[in-house]
Amino acid sequence: MLIKIFTLKFSEVLEGFDDQELRGFLAGKQIISVCERFFIKDNVPYWTIMLRYKSDADIAYSEGKEEQRDARKDEYRSLLDENSMPIFNLLRDWRNKQAKDEGVPPYILFTNRQIAEIASKSPENLNQLAAIEGVGKNKLEKYGKEVLAVGSLKKQEGPEDKTKKDSAHAPEKAKTGQGAPQMNDTPLWDSDEKKKPEASREP
Repeated sequence: MLIKIFTLKFSEVLEGFDDQELRGFLAGKQIISVCERFFIKDNVPYWTIMLRYKSDADIAYSEGKEEQRDARKDEYRSLLDENSMPIFNLLRDWRNKQAKDEGVPPYILFTNRQIAEIASKSPENLNQLAAIEGVGKNKLEKYGKEVLAVGSLKKQEGPEDKTKKDSAHAPEKAKTGQGAPQMNDTPLWDSDEKKKPEASREP
């Protein structure tokens, strides 16, 4: 942060303060704060302005930090796949609701990256959950059991899913009719004729 002070003298010709130099300086600057004072010396009004502004190095640093922050914002997506994404969505919904009930920002409970790690690593107990970066003792005690419960929902296969799976693997013969009683194509009357004894021929 840098500081610049301007003292402008009242001009009777302009009937005001000549602020041309000040305007030129402000062009392209990122001003942090402005402090101003008026005073009179020898019956002449003066206007003093103190500016706090960012240096080029400060601006470059801020822009770099912002780019890093934007990159980290979506970095968690690389931790997820088609299997862990549904768990991530469940955990995020739970976190957002919990945060709303407590009146705090969602990231105070868990960041998106922490939720993504939980979804991808699928911890089964509090010790495994504690291995996630940023999940400390307080979070474990307050939210640990709920997080494990929510994270395990997608692992449990419901009866409906099992029925669908069994149907998908049903034997093909049930669909094609194999194993069903076969009909005899031979006409009944023909069969009876073969069984009927031949009539005796007279000499």
